[in-house]
Amino acid sequence: MHRLPLFVCLFLCSLSFAQKAGTTYTDDEGATVPEANATYKTVTTTLSDTAYTVEYFDARSNRKLSTETHNTMTKMDSYVYYEEGTVSAKQYYTNALPSGQWTRYENGKPVATLNYDAATAYYTAQVAENAKSATAEPTISVSQPSSGDTNAGKFTAAEFSGGNFISYFSDQLFVNDHLSEALQESGFNNQKIIIRFTIDTKGVPTDIDIRNCLNPEFQIEIMRVILSAPKWKPAYRGTVAVQDSKVIPFTFKFEE
Repeated sequence: MHRLPLFVCLFLCSLSFAQKAGTTYTDDEGATVPEANATYKTVTTTLSDTAYTVEYFDARSNRKLSTETHNTMTKMDSYVYYEEGTVSAKQYYTNALPSGQWTRYENGKPVATLNYDAATAYYTAQVAENAKSATAEPTISVSQPSSGDTNAGKFTAAEFSGGNFISYFSDQLFVNDHLSEALQESGFNNQKIIIRFTIDTKGVPTDIDIRNCLNPEFQIEIMRVILSAPKWKPAYRGTVAVQDSKVIPFTFKFEE
């Protein structure tokens, strides 16, 4: 996917925020220049009092690179990226967080779809809950049989029905190449992250807790992978299904 340099994006985002209709020409450094010296052309169009579009072009070939649509009232934003004049990706945000269904294309045909509604809703609810108990340390409860439980017996851990969960997690985490590139540009690298979650008695992940990661979009991506994964086989204590906690520590590092 073609992505503009980060400093250019920041410049163009500030331009978009002003919502001034018109055409602007910039160089590789994001500075405004005459059309003849421009690398990028930006066309901003007002749709209404609260909505506008921003189109980015290669100034030399006039080939469209991306189209953004913003609504300051609904806080909804959409992004369409192009490669060689053909749509390569569609992405959506609500309140600056990923939302809806993102689609990646190759040769104009969809090859991957990612749905962010469940993960973003989970993240938003978690942020609200953490705000209520800012001083409380998150915990994960695991069911334990009482001493008088006649079903107490051998403990069998929850098992991922999709095979090796670590391999699945690693493969799925960066299906979203937009996030990979954005993290690289922001300098997010060599981060030690700990993920904790509970598999409930129906094999569904709950209580997702992500430590040492302050990037909201990356947290949502981790939650998306966990929540959209194949179900788990629940843990058992004897013949009774019980909750089971999982901990995944890993160091996030881009290869050189």
